[in-house]
Amino acid sequence: MQLHLNATLRIKTLIICYILAINNKAASNHLRISQYGPQYDMNANGLSAISKHTTLNNSIEWLKQSGIAMLYLILGSAIHHYFTNNGIVSAIWPGSGLALAVLLIGGKRYIWGILFGALLVNMHANDSLWVAGGITLASISEALFGVWMLTRYNQTTY
Repeated sequence: MQLHLNATLRIKTLIICYILAINNKAASNHLRISQYGPQYDMNANGLSAISKHTTLNNSIEWLKQSGIAMLYLILGSAIHHYFTNNGIVSAIWPGSGLALAVLLIGGKRYIWGILFGALLVNMHANDSLWVAGGITLASISEALFGVWMLTRYNQTTY
């Protein structure tokens, strides 16, 4: 009886999600369903099972994001330790160059790694969460503005 209810619930969920995906194609290219079974990919071509490679790609993406955050943290900590005047101001900041390079090479999807790295550096250097958040927002904004300035006339490569 329980097996029949799970199968019925899975089928109903798939039908509802399929109808929603057909009605709203512009909102989402992919809709993942993991209700009591494997994940499914709902796209314009129909329903297909998500392979194990998707999970592997997600793991690799998280490792890349974490690596960017840790590299930003290491650069920021080194600069704060060796090149600041009483821990307040630094004449150089290689984290900005790292953020710009990562966004130009990898795209805007790596903004989360930069955000977490900058937030960790600023929380380590400042006592106030508001100050750390403001400096992090400024770091993210300058990287995004730099990418926009460098790619505004060449939209095909980014």
